[in-house]
Order: sequence, then C-alpha cells, then structure tokens
Amino acid sequence: MAQPDRQPDRQPDRRRGVVVEPRAQLSVSWQSAAVIMALVAVACIATLLVFVGVSGDQALAAVALALAILAFAAQIFYSIAQGQQAAQQLLHNERLYNQTQALLTDISLTSREIRGAQTGLIDRLLQGVLPSLPEAVEDAGVAPELQGAVVQNVSRTLREAASDALAPPRVIERPVSAEDERIIELLRSFPDRAEGTRSLELLAKLSSGARDELRARARYELGRRRLGRPVGQWTDIEHIPALAELEDHALIERLDPPAGDDDGRDYVALTDQGRRVARLLTGRGQPPDWLIRGLGYPDGGAG
Repeated sequence: MAQPDRQPDRQPDRRRGVVVEPRAQLSVSWQSAAVIMALVAVACIATLLVFVGVSGDQALAAVALALAILAFAAQIFYSIAQGQQAAQQLLHNERLYNQTQALLTDISLTSREIRGAQTGLIDRLLQGVLPSLPEAVEDAGVAPELQGAVVQNVSRTLREAASDALAPPRVIERPVSAEDERIIELLRSFPDRAEGTRSLELLAKLSSGARDELRARARYELGRRRLGRPVGQWTDIEHIPALAELEDHALIERLDPPAGDDDGRDYVALTDQGRRVARLLTGRGQPPDWLIRGLGYPDGGAG
C-alpha cells in the first residue's frame, strides 16, 4: 500500500509563539569542504607537474604558481573553518536567546501569580480593618465632630498605600539631582552635638504621635528622592492632630500642588528645620551617646 506523503514536522517558534514550517537548507560540513579543496589543489599541482614534464622549461614559474595555488587553497580552508565556527556560535546564541525568552515568560507568569495572591491578601486585610476603624477612632478620644473625617482620611490613606504597594514599577521621572543626594545624605546621618542638641530640644516638645508622623514623613521623602520624584504628599492637616502639631512647630509646610494635580487636600512636605529634626530619628548606624540619652533609648538605635 502506498504510504501517504509525510508533511515535514512543524516546530514552535518561541520568539513569537507561532508554528512555522522548517526551511530546506544546504548543509556541508567544513571537513568535507576541506577535503574537496585539498583534492582540487592536488589535482591542480598534478596538472602543473604534467605540464612541466611535457614542456621541460619554465620550471621555476610553475613551482611559483603551484605555491600560489596551495596558498589559495589554505586561505579557502581557513575561511571555511571560520564560517563553520561562526555558524556554531550563531546556533548557540539562538538557543540561548530562546532559553532566555522562556525564562522571562516564566518569571512574568510567576510575578502575575504573586501579585494576584498579594492583592487577595490585602483586600482581605482591608475588609477586616476598615469596619473596625470607627470604633478605634472613638476609643482614641477623637472629638465626635471629627470622627467621620478621621475615619474617611485613614480609610483613603490605607487604600492609597495598598494601591501604591501593588502598582507595577514605574520609570524614574528624572535623574537624582545633587540636591536630592544632599538631602538623602542629611536624613541618613546624625548631626554633631551642637546642632543635634537644638534639634533634640524641639523634638522633646512633640507628642509621640507627632514624632511618629515626622519619622514617617522623612522616610517617605527618602524613598521619593531616591527615585528622583516629587516629595510632596496629599493629606488633611486639620483632621490629623499630629500633622497640625508639626505645622505649628514649622516642621512641615504646605506647598503649591503640581500643575493639573489638585485633589482639594493639603500638599505638604518637610521644611529644612523638619529634616534637621527628623534626621535624629532616621540616621543610619549607631546613634551618638548624647542622642541615645536624649531620646531615652536603653539599648541604642534610633530606628
């Protein structure tokens, strides 16, 4: 029985995710090509020797021509070897490219799965936390007329933080400037004792809530400046006593919002004095002894 014609096997193209037909290619190993060229060279030399034996003169010219033919054959052999090596390297690069593309696809799928799991966890966390906010605000002693605004502000802040945490990485808007680098270094280092003592006196006047808010604002500004992004932050100063306290001590200030980005709330950032005080709480490494005593840390560390 006649066998049906077999269609050539189709192979998937990983770069495009489609199936393509293999193309017919003429393939000759470099060893075979080298043998063929060697036989051609030997035949040429044999022809020259026969020619010299018959003519009997111009032997020197014939030898020179034979050497030229040998050199040409050697050059062809070398070119074929180089071509074969280049083809093997190209094949290796193609395989490496396909493997890399497959790995990147796996990473992308895994990242999506992780992001989906994180989204579910945060949603469940918010569902458990938000309903208890009114009771927590009431227990904290917030004035009844402000409780609704405080709950609304905290809820919005939590949702915005969750949205920022799950947002995909964004491209840096502008390079980190020299001013950014200066302030980053300022907030990650401790002052000398003379300057630090003045800042410590002002820090001692703040409530614990205002201290925590000051530390949070400084850390937020550190992260923004490392990315070269604006350092202002939207908030409602009137509804958050700790922020109002920071503003009263000139540690934060209200800024003009970016063009076309005004949601009706206060756009605030640390002042220069606020950064000098905040560096007591955000400095990197072991705090000096005078700061440990001033802040009342028994074991050191400014957090």
